[in-house]
Amino acid sequence: MTQTQQTIRSVMKARAAPPPTCRAGDTVRTAVELLNRHKIGALPVTDGDGRLVGIISERDVIRGLAEKKDAVLASPVDSLMTREVATCTPSTGIEAAVLLMDARHIRHLPVVEAGRVIDMLSLRDVVAHRLAEAEIDADVLREVARASGGVSGV
Repeated sequence: MTQTQQTIRSVMKARAAPPPTCRAGDTVRTAVELLNRHKIGALPVTDGDGRLVGIISERDVIRGLAEKKDAVLASPVDSLMTREVATCTPSTGIEAAVLLMDARHIRHLPVVEAGRVIDMLSLRDVVAHRLAEAEIDADVLREVARASGGVSGV
C-alpha cells in the first residue's frame, strides 16, 4: 500500500480506552492539568453524551493567558476552545488529513466515529509513521541490493 492509499487507521495508537477529554464547563486549569498529565498538546471537548463539541490546545491556553493573565485558569474551557473542529475518521487518507491540518494551521486532529472521539492524530504521529515506513523501505532496498550482489557489507 502506498502512502497516498494509507488511512488514519494505520497511524492510530493502540488504546484500551479513548483519549482523554474534558467538558466545556470544566475550568481551563483542569484542561491544563490534563494536558500536562497526559503529555499532549490538545484535548477534545465533549458533551455529556461524549460527543465532540470543541477542542482546546496549548496555543489556546497561551492566548488566554496573554489576554486575561492568571484569571483565565478559572474560566470555563468553552471560553477558549475552538468550536468549529476539523476532524477525520479512521478511513480518512493520511495525505488528506495532513492537507487538512496544514490548511487549518493545526497540529492535532480528532479521529471521530459516530460523533465520538476514538483517537487524536498529531503531526508527530504522522512523522513517526512515515519515518518508520522510510526505515522499512531502506531495509528492503538493502536486502534487495545484497541479494543481487550489488552491495556488500551494508
